[in-house]
Amino acid sequence: MQENIPQTTKYSKLYCGHDKFCTFNDGDSELRPFTIRLPDPPPLNTIVGYGKPPDQQKFTYEEEPERLKLLAKSAHEQANAKNEGAMVLYSQMKLFWQMLSDQQDDYTEEIAFIKRVHWHLMYGYWFFCLGKPTWITPWHYFYLNFYYPNTLRGKRVDYRDEDRITELFEWYCYTCTEVFKTLDKDGVPIPNEEGKYAMVDTGLRSCFGSIQPKRRRRGESMKGNSKAQYCTFRAREFHTVLQANVGKAASDLYQDHMLPSWKKLPLWLKPIYDGVYDSDSGIYLTPPKSVSNEDYLDSWIIWNDSAKEGENDRKKIHFIVDDESAKRDRSNISKSWSVDKKTLAQGPIIHGYSVHPSTVEEMTEGGLEYQAICDQSNFYLRVKVNGQTTSGLFRIFRPVYMGCDGFIDEYGYSVVDDPTEFQLKHPAKDSIYHIYKKGSKQYWTEFFQDLASDPTKQSTYRLEIRKGPMRYSDCWIGGAGDMGFDYRAIDQRLAELRMQNMSTKGNLKRIGDTVNFTQNDNGRFVFSNLYSGQNNPPVYGDNVWDEKKQSFVPAKRPMFAAKCVAGGDPFDYGNSNPTKKAEFHLSKGGGAVFLNADPTESEKNIRDWESQQLICYYENKPPSLEEYCEDMLAMCIYCGALMNMESNKKRAIEYFIDAGYGGYLWHATMPDGSYKKEPGTYNSAGTKNDMLNSVRDFIEYRVHKCCIKEFLVQAREMTHPSALTKLDGFTACGWAIYASK
Repeated sequence: MQENIPQTTKYSKLYCGHDKFCTFNDGDSELRPFTIRLPDPPPLNTIVGYGKPPDQQKFTYEEEPERLKLLAKSAHEQANAKNEGAMVLYSQMKLFWQMLSDQQDDYTEEIAFIKRVHWHLMYGYWFFCLGKPTWITPWHYFYLNFYYPNTLRGKRVDYRDEDRITELFEWYCYTCTEVFKTLDKDGVPIPNEEGKYAMVDTGLRSCFGSIQPKRRRRGESMKGNSKAQYCTFRAREFHTVLQANVGKAASDLYQDHMLPSWKKLPLWLKPIYDGVYDSDSGIYLTPPKSVSNEDYLDSWIIWNDSAKEGENDRKKIHFIVDDESAKRDRSNISKSWSVDKKTLAQGPIIHGYSVHPSTVEEMTEGGLEYQAICDQSNFYLRVKVNGQTTSGLFRIFRPVYMGCDGFIDEYGYSVVDDPTEFQLKHPAKDSIYHIYKKGSKQYWTEFFQDLASDPTKQSTYRLEIRKGPMRYSDCWIGGAGDMGFDYRAIDQRLAELRMQNMSTKGNLKRIGDTVNFTQNDNGRFVFSNLYSGQNNPPVYGDNVWDEKKQSFVPAKRPMFAAKCVAGGDPFDYGNSNPTKKAEFHLSKGGGAVFLNADPTESEKNIRDWESQQLICYYENKPPSLEEYCEDMLAMCIYCGALMNMESNKKRAIEYFIDAGYGGYLWHATMPDGSYKKEPGTYNSAGTKNDMLNSVRDFIEYRVHKCCIKEFLVQAREMTHPSALTKLDGFTACGWAIYASK
């Protein structure tokens, strides 16, 4: 029995304590969880459901008193008899409140009801759920009781504990004024000796909103609209914008979700508005034009008929529902958010909020930039000057088995693990878990295992897991652009590497022909533990052609030139093409080293070889191209590897030659056995296809030996050959594997 539960009811011993904390992003190896503190309950005997046995305690909806409905109807009849057009509904509101004021002694219970609802809309709502004092946010309270989208055909949404958790996350994002007290030079928070993080309350909001890659039909679009409606109707000069991947989708968001709910809102919750009941353009909280000297909110809700970046430029906005942004053209998402972000703040002062849910099943190429924004929304990576994440958002991911349809009990809890006897006896009206006798996690695990174990179902597996991602990395797995990779083998190897790390991070520093490696958990390079390095020293070889000098110059090469080959994917700071600049803003420099096949292993099965393996991985964006090139040169000398990069990356190639290491540049072999004059590979559609085929073969035959999990993670993110422009580490690995082959 909890100490804070008084012995004033015979059921007290059956009650339990409230949740003091809530943790998000837990149970996912790709994400780092964070925990927030929840409010303490009021006196327990004031909480709804107190005094009942636990099995009779569940969420109950607010029911509008019948006398308020009749009063609203009477006000409408009188207003309709004297007015027409927009003045009818405006006059109805004025009459309703005048009648309620004049007869307040007869409506004491109804007025108390209105006051109580507004209290909960301000401070949230406590109720007992199966013996536990449970708090839901003001937003969630409004969503459950007063949100009626067309998609539910006049019904209210079900209470689900999963929604309670995600709404706790949203409320924290909206009200958060705390930042980490201490950050290192990279913006990573520094824990104290106990492993805990000190926070500082700045008094200023530190989060612009939330971003959530999700499965289908989670209800996040409805919840986003509900929050926007709640905020707009309760503040002066509050401006809300609904937008989506295309104007039609934004129109549907307004017509199917926002407008029906607004029309069903009880009269005593509606603010003064223009009296237009079915406006296609938006909801405007101003009186009809013929009315003067009225006190009103002057707020509005509109929808954008375009998903173009800059659509909201120079507006002051307080709430943005940015629905399905991952389905937008990839050139739009980052630009749009950079503009929208400025409309939600005045300098460092954040006044607005934005939600960015997107279904991962149908992501277009824009999913790459959406993923980038998700990665920039890491709770544990902050900008030092203001304590915000790089994007200004916090991310949340909930796996398919949380809040899964068919696996909800009578009290709104998700049946994730094996259902208890109590849960088997108390399923929700549309549940199936009591029939299957299993929880949602087991159900989905078995479902995906069946698809993954059958080679003929690989394409279906990738499509289905995007519909219902089990973990964060599933959101980015190849779907529409089927690359043919064996994702089951990749997943299996990633799971093994999570249990036993087989790589080391660090930095390389070159002094002449000698390169030193320094271990560093935040280092730029990732090395397989199977490779020690610097056992293939440089020697002078044949002279190489220097295009700038138009002559041959002396060049060093690896002593054993056939041992390793490297791949590079340089960025270009000097590109002047405006279309490309957005790509370079997100692009990093990539590097990789591949250990070629050892002839002494030729008698073995290729799956048993210890050679033909990635031994180094690099993905970083240093301040200059020269620093990137120096990193690549140090990597090649350290591993004794020839470098293959795109032939048109002249500045990177020249760096090797100017430094005297032109012999470290890889040249393709001609059909007659001679070498091509130009180093590297021309990035054509044909060579790109050959490179991806080489990677596909490597994954099929050698992925079970791969020690570089960073490569495997990006391999799962390949959705289309165009994704190579963003997956720089993967691209570098691909050019190394291609050159080796």
